[in-house]
Amino acid sequence: LSRAQAENITQSLEAQRQGMLLHLAGMNAREKALAEQIAKVGKQAAEAGKADAVAEELAKVVEIREKQLRKMELYVQSGQANEMEAANLEEQLAHARADLAKYREDVVRAAGGGILAELNQKLVDLTIETAETKATLAATEQQLDDIRSRHLLELADRYEREVEMPLHMCSEMSRDLTEEQFRLKEDMRGFNRPEVVVIGGE
Repeated sequence: LSRAQAENITQSLEAQRQGMLLHLAGMNAREKALAEQIAKVGKQAAEAGKADAVAEELAKVVEIREKQLRKMELYVQSGQANEMEAANLEEQLAHARADLAKYREDVVRAAGGGILAELNQKLVDLTIETAETKATLAATEQQLDDIRSRHLLELADRYEREVEMPLHMCSEMSRDLTEEQFRLKEDMRGFNRPEVVVIGGE
């Protein structure tokens, strides 16, 4: 439990948090720009499809076929025509609608439909990246909250004051005592053993 280590972790997490916030701001701006561009290109493509002269003529054909079919259905109900004739008109109407839809699709594609698909894919990718970044940011903020709520920096100070400093002092004292013991042993080696002489003794 080191204050320096706790500070390093906190600073690293805070730097990551700030980086992700900036990245999210950039992605939000890109997302807005993409949405605006998609709306613009889509509007241009739709207007191109509506304003096209061929599309207008095909739309008129569809409208004529619809009127013919409505009349034919009335004739069938009154017995003046058979269902086969109504089915033929219905088939002609389906072909006319298909021709109109196909032509409009081609016009839209030529007017920017390909770009529109590409822009939409970019928007999808950006949305996924934004969600991932937000999840990582939430996890980082949770770690920072844990550090603050557990008062790790204060605990590190207390640990240093109550544990590390006394341990350091004890370590120094032990080293000093060991050195003193070694010095005393060396000094004792220099002393000669005393000789005792008893006067009159053997």
